[in-house]
Amino acid sequence: MNCRGSVLIVALWATIFFGMMSIALSVRARSQAHLLMRLAQDRIGRQAAFGGISFARAAFAQKAEEEEADSNDEPAIMVTDSTGDETAWDWSSLDQNHPELFRNFAPDDSETYLSIGYWSEGSGEDGPRWIYGMENEERRININAVDEEVLKALYLNAGRLLEDQAVELAEATIAWREREDTPDGMDLEAPSGGWGFGSVEELLRVPGMTTEIYDVIKEDLTVYGSGKTNLNAVRAATLGRLGISVSIASGVESYRESFFESEGSEDEAAGPFGSLSDLAEKAGLTEEDAAVFEGLKQFWGFEPETFRFFSIASGRRGQNAGFECVMDRAGRVLFLREATIGSIGNTGDSGAVSAG
Repeated sequence: MNCRGSVLIVALWATIFFGMMSIALSVRARSQAHLLMRLAQDRIGRQAAFGGISFARAAFAQKAEEEEADSNDEPAIMVTDSTGDETAWDWSSLDQNHPELFRNFAPDDSETYLSIGYWSEGSGEDGPRWIYGMENEERRININAVDEEVLKALYLNAGRLLEDQAVELAEATIAWREREDTPDGMDLEAPSGGWGFGSVEELLRVPGMTTEIYDVIKEDLTVYGSGKTNLNAVRAATLGRLGISVSIASGVESYRESFFESEGSEDEAAGPFGSLSDLAEKAGLTEEDAAVFEGLKQFWGFEPETFRFFSIASGRRGQNAGFECVMDRAGRVLFLREATIGSIGNTGDSGAVSAG
């Protein structure tokens, strides 16, 4: 009897043990399956987000082909919007908000939606806001291209330096940009003109640069583009950093805003700035005010050449991913990194996107 009872107890414990093992294996299997599914979704999301980069490159290539054809018609990039209609990109308004073109479009009947956009710095109570389109990177000052006078004005108007200190820092910036020393262990020859800046953050390595100065000017700077700052995109705050008065900078910005809000107007005098003379003719500045820009006339540009944007993929199964990209009009990718995605995507106008 005791023997039979012992066998039953052993059998009971064995049943319990194997039952618990079965549950543990089942939980582990489900966990692994879930992980594999998430990895697959992440891969799909990344591939889809990279598709937005390819989409932009193809569109820019189309534009270049039309320009080379030397057609009498104004070359345009034709894209299919979210409603299925074909629409032309307008260079002058590419950095304006166009959700009808750049929000939740699905190339090749994919189940993954793409959105292309960027964060606008905003001002006052508005703060940063998400814009569907591509940001004109040349709204910023290219520290790899500008001369000492521009750098001096930039540092002086950052409000932290005396004039002689601003001159010294501008000279140190040029010296760092033109350095030819080769990093240890690398058999490389410095390019003509020196190594330049690889990123805006590298400015912090310039002797004399402080975090206080850097934090004031960092949003005004870039290391990409032709070297000219585009008067059709530059912020009033950036103009102020160059010593241009608030009233003049605001006049330029106000004209641009009113023009883009009334696109389609038949007013032949309206339109983007094409030269410095347009500042007086179109923006209503006095000749004296417009002359302020003449001292930097080699510094200004008017045609967009380089763009920054996020390509965001948002799928029905949650495969969200994104990349931040800088691309020129020739379709060359100048900068690319993966971005951390919040709720930008199908939700539309609110969310978070940051470089990752």
